[in-house]
Amino acid sequence: MDVAVYAMKKNIIATLHHGVKSQDPAKQHRFCPPGESSWCEWQQDAASGTAAYKDDECLPEVFLEVLRPTFMTLSDSKLLERCVLGTTRNRNKCVNSMVWVRCPKHKHHGVKVVRCAVASAVCHFHSGASSRLRVMERLSIPGGASTRLASHVKDNKRKRTSDLQATAKEKKCPQGEQLLWTRREEALREAEGVTYEAGGF
Repeated sequence: MDVAVYAMKKNIIATLHHGVKSQDPAKQHRFCPPGESSWCEWQQDAASGTAAYKDDECLPEVFLEVLRPTFMTLSDSKLLERCVLGTTRNRNKCVNSMVWVRCPKHKHHGVKVVRCAVASAVCHFHSGASSRLRVMERLSIPGGASTRLASHVKDNKRKRTSDLQATAKEKKCPQGEQLLWTRREEALREAEGVTYEAGGF
């Protein structure tokens, strides 16, 4: 087993046991990384000889068996091997970004516009820009040669971009882009206030 995969698997299991209260704290935190630099406060206390850690926020022990199947799925070796290669992406985040391109968060949109934007984003996410042609055919609006060509060009460009992002050089570039995007979002939030929140609609 790859060292990185083993380390991730161990950390996932450590998270499960760390968050569930046990009568024996040593057993509860046995998978947590040891030492004063550990993210586990119990291990920090054990290394420094202090006793400041309290497990007040831990779940009762009955939750251990309830949560175990989910954590076992998350620690599956095949899934973690894909993470090491850097080929996984948060699909929900990707779909969300496609929705917000169609109806930006900093502008008000009605329910119909948002629903259309979501439907369009989901179709595009699953089948590419060419999915638009099938929707048009179902609506008895035949797409012309220009529409077909534009859809084909968009799909090819998306594939090329995806291949480029898989290279090591390109993986470093998104960090700067992410910083710019975060600053832009903060500026919009300050100007507009809260534009989206769970259960806010």
